[in-house]
Amino acid sequence: MIEEQIEALVRDHYSSEDAGVLLLSTLGKKLTDSRHWPLQNDSRTLTEIVDETDSLSLVRDEEAKAFIAIVLAGDESIAHAAIANRHRRAFLKEVSRALLAAFTIHVDSGKQIYVHLQPKLRFSIRDEPMQDGIPVDADLRVPEVDASDVRNLDLEEVAKLDSNIREWCQRHGVEHSSITWKQERNVSSSTVDSAHSSNALERLYAAQEQSITKRLVIPFDIAIELSRMK
Repeated sequence: MIEEQIEALVRDHYSSEDAGVLLLSTLGKKLTDSRHWPLQNDSRTLTEIVDETDSLSLVRDEEAKAFIAIVLAGDESIAHAAIANRHRRAFLKEVSRALLAAFTIHVDSGKQIYVHLQPKLRFSIRDEPMQDGIPVDADLRVPEVDASDVRNLDLEEVAKLDSNIREWCQRHGVEHSSITWKQERNVSSSTVDSAHSSNALERLYAAQEQSITKRLVIPFDIAIELSRMK
């Protein structure tokens, strides 16, 4: 019976200690590749079949309808953990790289990191307290984490960095929307629109995404001409 074949596939998947969560879509592909799906003379969907199988359980991510995990009944925590990690990683991917650096960069003892939200999110390292910046609390910093690529962080690093940034926002009354790279892009666009006090070179720089500005090379003579243009 198809129910027995599905249960066998699920048990085989989770028999490995490092197995990730099994998605319903992945299960469907396995059944299709093995020519066990679609069924003949059976109009039930794969979701309906799994729902009717007592030994299996479906766990859905309510924020992403296509993310449906299938686990053995009683092992729902595996799926819930995967969904929580997915949400945390998605949050960190949206956080400004400057803020990620402020939480993870190594600094000398006695130094304090401050974050400035306006006009564009940045951080500075100071010897003395400053009034116009938000301190990154020492107990929330994780300099042992390499956040240069969120995709490479392990589960514990994702959970720790996500929790610490959210705690920092709560402590200092910082809105999540103000620390994203999308907000930086909006600020850059508004900087281009308000052309007063900026020259063409500054407006060109502000209009680029952060990943581009790091690689942007402008010939010296052209840079001079742009800096003279209002």
